[in-house]
Amino acid sequence: MATVRYWAGAGEPVLCDVAGWSSAGGGTPCQALAAPVEDSGAGVVTLVYGGDWGIRLSPRDGTAPFGEPYLLVSDEDLP
Repeated sequence: MATVRYWAGAGEPVLCDVAGWSSAGGGTPCQALAAPVEDSGAGVVTLVYGGDWGIRLSPRDGTAPFGEPYLLVSDEDLP
């Protein structure tokens, strides 16, 4: 399982564990993957992606898990 620093608005970032999320069985974890990509505004960033339902982020601060289709993160946000 990977970890990312997730920025939800203008507040402080939250460390989140990341898993891929698949539609199999109505929603099951799968492998999360990462690949470097070029972002026109930020240079090279990392694309974090998962299954056909995207990725599931589980905040380490105890708040409820949530999903995203994918994330583009800078190297600084990959602890």
